[in-house]
Amino acid sequence: METPHHRKIELQSPADLSYLYTNTVALSRQKLDLHFPPSARPNASTNTNASNASSSNPDHHPDDDADSDPMKSHVRALVDEFIHKTFLTAAPSISINGLSPAEAAASNSDNSNTNDAADPLSFLHVREAVEYEPYDTELAARVAG
Repeated sequence: METPHHRKIELQSPADLSYLYTNTVALSRQKLDLHFPPSARPNASTNTNASNASSSNPDHHPDDDADSDPMKSHVRALVDEFIHKTFLTAAPSISINGLSPAEAAASNSDNSNTNDAADPLSFLHVREAVEYEPYDTELAARVAG
């Protein structure tokens, strides 16, 4: 006999959902670069001096040229929108430490007075702070000895 609903996807922290989202976006960018390589751009062969100048520029980033190919930038926008909608649609089926993503986002934003708590994916772009412990000489002596 089937249950009326499926179990939620259980995650341990908002960083897990952020990891999944970031990797999905990175994989979509890799596939986009595979199917829209730089040599496929119409101005890539005619403007070799500009490409040589940009490759010698240390601040040059490959994604900076994405706007020069309108088809690639349009497809990138559509894919990014699709990924975001997919994660928003999946949010009710996700549990982060027993809380829904919206509740987890609300509990994370209690310290800061923002109105982003309504968006269940609002914490995706927030980086977690790195916490350091003070140096423990006794522990260092035990490890060394």
